[in-house]
Amino acid sequence: MLRRVPLILFPCLLWLSRLGFSAESFPPDQVEFFEKQVRPLLAEHCYDCHGAHKHQNGLRLDSRAAVLRGSDYGPVVLPGKPAESKLIRMVKHSPGSEPMPKGGGQLKPEEIAALEKWVALGLPWAADSAPAHAEQPAWQQHWAYQPVKPLPGSMDSLVQAKLKAAGLAPAPKASEKDLLRRLYVTLTGLPPSFEQAEAYLQDTRSDKYQRLVESLLASPRYGERWARIWLDVARYSDTEGYQVAGKDIRYPYSYTYRD
Repeated sequence: MLRRVPLILFPCLLWLSRLGFSAESFPPDQVEFFEKQVRPLLAEHCYDCHGAHKHQNGLRLDSRAAVLRGSDYGPVVLPGKPAESKLIRMVKHSPGSEPMPKGGGQLKPEEIAALEKWVALGLPWAADSAPAHAEQPAWQQHWAYQPVKPLPGSMDSLVQAKLKAAGLAPAPKASEKDLLRRLYVTLTGLPPSFEQAEAYLQDTRSDKYQRLVESLLASPRYGERWARIWLDVARYSDTEGYQVAGKDIRYPYSYTYRD
């Protein structure tokens, strides 16, 4: 026996259907609009690069599921929101968007308007016209988009396991004096003075190491240490040296690297 659906749920069901949960829910007039005005447009201008045989940047436009999934770089259409959809911005040659279709030229105003209406309607599509296309796009498979999972153990335990597998043993624990010198050289490029070393070794506070790290990071010596590394990249001079006459050989804002 079928139960009645509360009226308040109909907007939700319509929204879900437009996201692709039921392609058959689109009214016949919307499907007819797609078949007459949108599908021929996609076939003529888009399928060569984004069809069944070639899907540049991971984007296919020959099925509703593929359009919703987007490209390797993310979604290209937001159903119901043409102004926010990347696909619409591209065919309109909006500033900051890659103009489409490729090869020059632009869609006619009535063709762009048809695409905007199609997106605004929620991408109506004939129910039996979507080819099987279930694989994830490459951008969703990238490690950065995978759910964060807790490590099976601490970081030290993972390192210990790799050392053991390689038949190696960890280095002995550094003495307090050696650790102090390593910290100074790493952060400032210079070893500690005798007075600095004595002050640290005689300090009895439990957080003295953390205190020293903070003080070195706040020191001008730390800035000088990294400025030295940057200058190897940015050069010490204001120019590129001897070049062809007439060429601008100056490095813009080079003084900021020295500052």
